[in-house]
Amino acid sequence: MDASERLQSFLAKLPLWKRRLEANIYANFPMLEEVLVKDRDESDKALPPSLKPELCKYLDTLKNSFNGYFCTGGLKVETWIRNPFPANIDCISDEDFAKDELIDLRTKEMLNK
Repeated sequence: MDASERLQSFLAKLPLWKRRLEANIYANFPMLEEVLVKDRDESDKALPPSLKPELCKYLDTLKNSFNGYFCTGGLKVETWIRNPFPANIDCISDEDFAKDELIDLRTKEMLNK
């Protein structure tokens, strides 16, 4: 679940990074920023005009590649696994023996604090 959340976070950040790149904000690309700032003044900190569209295109391609490779759309998140205390246990089937374990967890005083 943690890996899935990290992947979804990364994919959500890519369009933001692209917009920042288009606005000449390079904070998400520290090595690029270092190269651009080196031996230049603040006004001459922009990417060469031919390079910016290529980098933006690369970010789009990267997002599409990740979406195709990991199939992030169909992930079902079982929130009761992360935090069993506020979960409605009635939504879990009585045939699922994990329900017994969940009840045990909820009644342990040390875990409820």
